[in-house]
Amino acid sequence: MFGRDDIKEIREALQICGCDMNAFKRWQRKYEKLVKQMPSVREQYENALRTTQEVYVIAQELERLIVQNQIRERENIKDFSALLKDLKKVQNSFDHEFIISREDREFHSTYESILRLGTKALEDVQQKLILQSEIENLLALLKENLEKEEPRLEALCFFYQEHTDRELVELPPAERMNRIMGIYQQEFIDPIAGLLLENIPQADMLQEQLIKSSDRKDRREAELLKPLWNRPGEQLSSQMRAQRFIQELLEQMS
Repeated sequence: MFGRDDIKEIREALQICGCDMNAFKRWQRKYEKLVKQMPSVREQYENALRTTQEVYVIAQELERLIVQNQIRERENIKDFSALLKDLKKVQNSFDHEFIISREDREFHSTYESILRLGTKALEDVQQKLILQSEIENLLALLKENLEKEEPRLEALCFFYQEHTDRELVELPPAERMNRIMGIYQQEFIDPIAGLLLENIPQADMLQEQLIKSSDRKDRREAELLKPLWNRPGEQLSSQMRAQRFIQELLEQMS
């Protein structure tokens, strides 16, 4: 349900019922834009998440070397230095408002402090302790960010159609999620749900008349209205059918 052909079927069925087709076309444009942009939004999120996970593994190895005092020998110093270079290489490539915000000063300051201290901190006991503390802080911040609830990608994608990260940066994580979900519900889900609920009763009223008719036009309209009717053996309410259509829509995009 709700592939390109299915959208056409729903549009035709709603038109027969006397639906406000301008309202449907506005919703359809948003839907098509959402489908087009979803792969890019998914890739950006997954790349940022994967990089953040890689940084966590690097930070764990840095901590292991420094805590176990394994960096006195030249070979281990080289390993430590290589890990720091890996951190430098991916710096800021993990920025994403639903993982690590580019405005998260504590995180980025800690990250930069580790890079700034570098291997030279290993030569002085006090500096080494500072470096160890910063690595521990980074691990704690990474763990906290990696445990955040993942955003609904379709909601995030829809948010970016007309909104930007500037609306999110000052919000706590839970409020960010509420923000994108609220916009998605009000501006994308509710409009199509409203159109379906308004027109399914009309489709049901036409059902008996059209099925019994031998008129070719009526039979054609009956075929077109089937997406709004109960399927064989069903007795679902208008609301339940609307919810099913929307659920199938979401599954199509996932």
